[in-house]
This record gives sequence, C-alpha cells and structure tokens, in this order.
Amino acid sequence: MARLFGANDEALPHTLDYMQILFIFALILSWETCLSIFIRNDGDPQLAMAGFVVSAILNIGLNYWMIFILEWEVTGAALATVIATAIGLLKVDVRDYVDGDNGKAEIYIKAGFADAEEAATIKVYD
Repeated sequence: MARLFGANDEALPHTLDYMQILFIFALILSWETCLSIFIRNDGDPQLAMAGFVVSAILNIGLNYWMIFILEWEVTGAALATVIATAIGLLKVDVRDYVDGDNGKAEIYIKAGFADAEEAATIKVYD
C-alpha cells in the first residue's frame, strides 16, 4: 500500500513504521471520525469542533515532544497522532447531563442518537 501511495526505497521503512502504528489503532481513529459526524448531525457542531481543536493542538505538542525530545522519529509522530485523537475522542464521546430532580449526575455515551433517552446511560450517584 505504501508503494501505491508513492513511497520510494528511501522512505518505505519510515512509511511502514507510521502505517503500522495507525493500523494498530485504526479503531480509535475511525471511531473519532464517525462520532464527530454523528455529533454534528445531532445539532452540536461546536462540540465536534472542540474535539477536533483539542486533537490538533495536542498533536502539534506531542509531535514536537516525541520527535525532537524523545527522538522517536516517525514512530513518535504516529503515536502522537493516535494519542491526540484518543484524547479528542474523549472530548466528544462523553457528555455530562444533570438530572435536576435528585441532583444525580448521568453520563450519556451518545453515538448519534436523537435524544438522551435513546442513548446508553451510566448513572453516577452522589
């Protein structure tokens, strides 16, 4: 696949290192992309954008740290991308709602559902 995208003999080992990390964590990368789309369609594009901005800023910082400070080169860049995406996923994945009757906090894991009643619920009591 790397050859298909134009990797030459010099770049191929680095490309394979990067792709290997991304393929191992492809579920995280895919889930973040799909969930952002669901959240935009659910009427909260600001939350989806916040998750994207968090991921982008973290990716820049983690890339610098892993590539230049830790000297992990391309592997560090791939790990930085996965870590930043996972943290951005946490930003968009969990939404907090408070039930005003009892003061109980409820966390809804939403995946494109129209309302909270359709979403899976984890109840956390005081």
